[in-house]
Amino acid sequence: MQELEFYSGIRELLGDLDPNEYTNRKLQFYATTALEQLAAELEYLIREGELIGLVADATTYPLPEDLLSIIWLSYGNLPLDPASTWLWDRDGTTWRAPTSARPQTFATMGRELFLNPSPDAATIAGTGPTMRLRYIAAPTRLGRGEVAGLSNLDQTIAQYLTAVHWCMSHRSAENEARKQDYLAWLTEQMPLARKRAQNMIEGFYPSWRPLTGRTGGAR
Repeated sequence: MQELEFYSGIRELLGDLDPNEYTNRKLQFYATTALEQLAAELEYLIREGELIGLVADATTYPLPEDLLSIIWLSYGNLPLDPASTWLWDRDGTTWRAPTSARPQTFATMGRELFLNPSPDAATIAGTGPTMRLRYIAAPTRLGRGEVAGLSNLDQTIAQYLTAVHWCMSHRSAENEARKQDYLAWLTEQMPLARKRAQNMIEGFYPSWRPLTGRTGGAR
């Protein structure tokens, strides 16, 4: 679905709005909000790249603005173990000013990434100055071509969600009726969209397998 078609459909849902008065630019705020909500709900937009530039002895690094959640973080093609600052405190781990070495674990707090240990100059010189990050992202803007990461069917869901956000800001009896009808439709469609996004391989159903075995000495 091209951008022109995407916005045209939204105007149709809102009572065939005049495109000269309600331009794509005026609708973009509502569309971007809807797409960000969908990204958090469906986890459909995956991005990856060498985004973390390492500095010797530096413990904290800013996270990308569009990051919703981290899938994995690797350095030198080896994954780092996820942790948390609370876990480090509980275990007595020195993480606020650690002895620099090769990073082994990472945690987040707010919009910052914490590495433990912090990288030392020798490690950066030998392995490289960047870490590779794969994460679930929120779209920061609409492209000029098509809505990236969504199928045509799921872009229709984005159109309906955009219309709901627009009706919330343009209150009237007619718009309230539209909003309720569209929310009812979205309630039916969102579980199906979530299934499409998270289990795309037909016939394959991921499952949990309990870990069994002895964890201590026999008595």
